[in-house]
Amino acid sequence: MKKHFTHFIIVALVLVSQVGISQKKAQFTLLEGQGIIGGVISSISSNGRYATGTTSSDNSFLVDIVAGTTTIIEGPEVLRDGKVSKRFAAYDVSNDGTIVGTYYDPNTTHIGSNGAESSREMPCMYKDGVFTTLAKLEDSEYFNYETSNASGISGDGNTIVGITESSQPYAAGTSTAVAWRDNGASITALEQVPTPNATSAGQGANAWSVSDDGRVAAGWALYEAFVSSEYGDYYTNEKSPVVWHDGVITRLGTSHVSSVFVSANGKYVGASDLGVDADGREVAGIPFIWSLEEGKKFYPINEGFKSANVLGITDDGSRAMIVATRQSYSSTVVLDNGELSTLENFLKINYDYEIPDGASYIAARGMSADGNTIVGQCLMPAGYGGAVREVLTGFILELSDLTSIKKVALTQTEVSVAVNNSILSIASLNGTERIESMRVYAAGGNQIISQENINSTNLDVNMSAYAAGIYVVRVVTDKGTLAKKIVLKK
Repeated sequence: MKKHFTHFIIVALVLVSQVGISQKKAQFTLLEGQGIIGGVISSISSNGRYATGTTSSDNSFLVDIVAGTTTIIEGPEVLRDGKVSKRFAAYDVSNDGTIVGTYYDPNTTHIGSNGAESSREMPCMYKDGVFTTLAKLEDSEYFNYETSNASGISGDGNTIVGITESSQPYAAGTSTAVAWRDNGASITALEQVPTPNATSAGQGANAWSVSDDGRVAAGWALYEAFVSSEYGDYYTNEKSPVVWHDGVITRLGTSHVSSVFVSANGKYVGASDLGVDADGREVAGIPFIWSLEEGKKFYPINEGFKSANVLGITDDGSRAMIVATRQSYSSTVVLDNGELSTLENFLKINYDYEIPDGASYIAARGMSADGNTIVGQCLMPAGYGGAVREVLTGFILELSDLTSIKKVALTQTEVSVAVNNSILSIASLNGTERIESMRVYAAGGNQIISQENINSTNLDVNMSAYAAGIYVVRVVTDKGTLAKKIVLKK
């Protein structure tokens, strides 16, 4: 079954110069169709062609972004606790459209706890219309495959990572990070660190994502920690972001993360650390990017969130997509070249683009390796798709820089932007760029100043009426565009 999806297209910026026409374009696409509306979009392939997720009917879907179609995928018809089910939960997709997740395996029928016939939920791969149950570790009589999950697949489709349960080499019930290869026929347990003194606190690890070549995986693992308190001394486990490179584990920090993401080329890992916010409270959401080549973190962000999950990172490590929770609400934030902003502000400042009316609570779930395609879900008002109340649906956001002859980019050597004694000064340093328009945005993303049709090589703007703080200035000239952060002091 295929469904076409609805397009909202806005061309945000057109720059005309002597060398050609440069366009910055943002295209926001809402997924629609029975079962798609109300479903959950899970991830995007690293090449940006495919997206996958789970429908409101417990099936899954595959979006071909290039073809503009969505295909509904049902699992085999089985009995689950005596009831008919076609459940298939999709979690990730490769560059050729192979999906991994879990389904009810028709070959695992047993009598469930309620005495009814039931099939077990198993990790699986869906490729070319065929479901394949992934191999299991054969090391334990305590093996519980229904707690297993296939979370990520490499871009080339040859490596799948996830979690299973095993009694070896640790205590029974240990969660073990694993990698499947050979189309799911072989399985290998990834390295993890024993925690012999904290068995009551739970043990284990989980692999969430994997590089395109399958050599680098990222996830979390539990590490033993000794605690001394007024109630006594004891051992516990700390859930920490980790990376496996050719099977060898490296601890990246200490936080209660649930999502750790590796770039498609395996060079960067995005995660978050424990820290303290401005009010002195401990938070688990200080985002960072870790470089495999340098073996250290970079782009540290001082702002801490209640929690932060990195769900996408570009191959050059310059951009990460993060779903962060502040106090009681979550939002999507973009870490772009060391600068942190909400997705809405990022689009407004860099693309002069606003999310279409009606869409709210934008939550990204993945990003392509080049950073130009973002998938996620948003809340749409009652009436959308015939819904009687507010409903979640998936979206695809495509960003692009299109140039007919040559891409033009301004640098600080061509246009200067500075503020002194509350006067914002913009000037063409070589005297050739003519300023066409400028806008100033407050830290929250609100536009506070706008001037059009300037047609001059320099401009002074009095900002004495505005409070001290951080602002973003966006300048458009006849040869390009520039966005720069300034600090207004009083």
